[in-house]
Amino acid sequence: MVKKDARPLYIIHGEKVHSLDDFYDEMARLTGSLTGKGPDSRNLNALLDVLRGGLAAHEYMEPITLIWSNFHLGSKFSGKADVLECIAEAENVTFRKENFECQGG
Repeated sequence: MVKKDARPLYIIHGEKVHSLDDFYDEMARLTGSLTGKGPDSRNLNALLDVLRGGLAAHEYMEPITLIWSNFHLGSKFSGKADVLECIAEAENVTFRKENFECQGG
C-alpha cells in the first residue's frame, strides 16, 4: 500500500491477473487479507469487507484509491465482471483502470 495525499493507494498488477484466484492473490499481497484459500475466505462478500476496511490495511470506510494497472492484459476470467461490480459497490473506493504499453525504440 502506498499513501498518496494521506489516502491509501493500492495498485493491482494486471499482468499477474489471469484468474479469479490470481486476483485474490493480488489483493492479499496489497492488503494482507484474503490470504486463505477456498470459498470461505475468498469470495465477493469477503472482498467487499476488505475494500471497506477495518480488517488490516486501512480503517473502516476510509477513502482509498484502487488502480488496476495493465487492465487490458488480464484475460476475461470467470468472475471478473462480478469483481468489478463488487469494487463499484464499495462506497469508499475510487477505482481506475490504467493501461501502460511498452514502447519499442
